[in-house]
Formats: sequence, structure tokens, C-alpha cells
Amino acid sequence: MTKTIQILLFIVLANGASAQKQVLDSTNQKEMYYPVCNSEKALKDIKNGMIKIILPGGFVAASELPGDAAFEEKYGISFFSQGCVRFAGDNESAYNQEVFKYLDEKLGKDWRSEIRTDAIGLKAYLK
Repeated sequence: MTKTIQILLFIVLANGASAQKQVLDSTNQKEMYYPVCNSEKALKDIKNGMIKIILPGGFVAASELPGDAAFEEKYGISFFSQGCVRFAGDNESAYNQEVFKYLDEKLGKDWRSEIRTDAIGLKAYLK
């Protein structure tokens, strides 16, 4: 019985790791599951207008804070917490560094005082 559960778990995880899942909300589609999260993916997302800021997460994803929705609307980005899902090649800090550069270049620096302080790589970027 244990071997069967292990095989099923492997199949479920293998299928989930190779696919992107989309969830519809009331305003648009949001990617909820990424194959890899790195600087190259950030540049692609910026080009496609799917700008995200990666938040820390473990077994449970990062909590939504009261100012999150206003920040997302004002700057045209979304906060995203991967929870405990990580893939080989992930570099959330490098992803966010590209997004932070984009925000500085295209929208100025006001966002720096409004962003969540737990965004991955923010402290290093602001040094």
C-alpha cells in the first residue's frame, strides 16, 4: 500500500511540475504555477505585461496585507507567493531584481516606500 501511494504522489508531482495552471478571477487571468522563476522569466513577464513580485513562502504562502491591492493596482503588478513550491533553476531574488529595475526605470522610485518589505531581494536591491 505504501509503495502505491508513493507512486501516485510521484505522478501527481511530476505532472504538476511540468504544467502551468491558470485561474480566472473577476478581472483577468493570473498564472498560479511557474515552471521556473529567474531573471529571464522576469524579463519575459515584463515584456508580456504579466509583472509579479515574488514573496517569501514556506509550507504556507505569504499572507495578504491590507495595502497589497492598492499597490498592485497603482503599479500594475501582482504579488505572488509560491508557498513551498520550488523548481531547479529558481532564483526568486534575480526575478524580483529585474522587476525592481523595471519599476525604477518606468515608474520612478515612489514604489520603494510603498512596497511590502518582505519582497524577496528587496533589501539587497535597495543597498
